Amino acid sequence: MKIAQVAPLWERVPPPNYGGIELVVSRLTDELVRRGHEVTLFASGDSQTLAHLEAVYPRALRLDPNVKEYAVYEMLELSQVYQSAAQFDIIHSHVGISALPLASLVTATSTVHTLHNNFTKDTGFVCKNYAEMAAMIPLALELNRQTCRKYVENNFSVSQMVNGYEAVYRQIIKDRIKSNGRIHAAKIHF
Repeated sequence: MKIAQVAPLWERVPPPNYGGIELVVSRLTDELVRRGHEVTLFASGDSQTLAHLEAVYPRALRLDPNVKEYAVYEMLELSQVYQSAAQFDIIHSHVGISALPLASLVTATSTVHTLHNNFTKDTGFVCKNYAEMAAMIPLALELNRQTCRKYVENNFSVSQMVNGYEAVYRQIIKDRIKSNGRIHAAKIHF
């Protein structure tokens, strides 16, 4: 599969110290490459990856005192991603809900959105069209972060994460082939 991974620009991938989202993106991206997928990582230019790196900005935004409006750079990144959407079978966004409007304009390439940050009532209203997700919003707000962290620390593996995402990617592509026939199965390498 040809996969675009979209990371936040605030920190490099992988992070030198703290950066949970960037660490997840790094491990997912590099393992997908090891499994033979063609992966492009959209991230800061100081990122280190096995994938093809598309640098939106030369270094992590937090390191540049001249950067005052993070959202401007995130918009540029998403613009770059979706202008090249036709090159990918799947786009996987890790930048929160800001990718939703652009993703809805691209019909030939599906986007997987992983929301890594807190799920609030403000972000939750965006998902009300998805009944199951909307039903989970009140439960997500009641989760104990420490209990969740301990569970992940005891049960998480990169292999499990990548297996899960590969299954999601495959299902999305199969559904898209069934619904509009725009993708030729021979093009996709599982």
